[in-house]
Amino acid sequence: MKILLIGGSGQLGRAILNTEIIKSFEILSPDSVSLNLSDKSTIDECFENYKPDVVINCAAYTNVDMAEENKELTRIINIEGPEYLATKVEEFNSFFIQLSTDYVFGKDKTGPFSNLDKTDPLNYYGQSKRDSEEVISKVTNRFLIIRTASLMSEYAGNFANFTISKLLNKQKLNIIKNQFISVTYALYLAECINKLIFILEDNRVDELSENNIIHFTNNGYTDWYSVAIKIQEILNERKLIDKKDYISPIMDTEWKSLAKRPNDSRLLLDDNVFKILNINQKKWDESLLNIIDNYIKINRL
Repeated sequence: MKILLIGGSGQLGRAILNTEIIKSFEILSPDSVSLNLSDKSTIDECFENYKPDVVINCAAYTNVDMAEENKELTRIINIEGPEYLATKVEEFNSFFIQLSTDYVFGKDKTGPFSNLDKTDPLNYYGQSKRDSEEVISKVTNRFLIIRTASLMSEYAGNFANFTISKLLNKQKLNIIKNQFISVTYALYLAECINKLIFILEDNRVDELSENNIIHFTNNGYTDWYSVAIKIQEILNERKLIDKKDYISPIMDTEWKSLAKRPNDSRLLLDDNVFKILNINQKKWDESLLNIIDNYIKINRL
């Protein structure tokens, strides 16, 4: 099976490429020049030359605040790009795995949200990902959308890595305590995507969901402040920082940002999905241990 992985340099893409299972397949992961979601000719060339069986799109404009100021670029990358990928998937009889977000919810209603709940985005980033889901479903029926939330890993560019780095440097942090979230470890999500490939080979993907959308996160709900406090506790246990409390809770109204965030975007998990994929549900705080241990190894602490 030939797999085209888009966004392989991001934290999820890197996690997918680092899993052992994916290495048993033929995989192409072009850089953002060779396959640029804003340049259809590069997409055409990759499909013509590679003829993938599966397309995994991890690429997106994910800066929630800057999406409010760069709506045109966000639209091109998050909506037009995936829509064109879907047309190529249809043309080449491939299968499309598209990553989406909990931020398609949260404007008026509170979570946890199921995959069948009506979307209700609060900010433009969430709107663009919601629109992406809709255009893909209009172009092809050979797709699966994976909604995930608060992606974290030992790699740079996420809340866990940021918090670990700041605490190791003994910097104080003000962290929002009244936004309720699901959390996802990138390597855990990569395992899900790996298992999906086998489900595709067995022609069982229709068993996962009646609307071609699933939710995948770590088990359990939390908030940003509690995640930060847990990281601090683990670093204390590892004797990497002193016992001093560097973290203070604040309300979202005290944090200035361009984009509003949902107060509750928790995703409801379907036990049947985990059963079909043969994956055990793993609590978010367990994955924080993995993130910190891997961070320590990478940075040789």
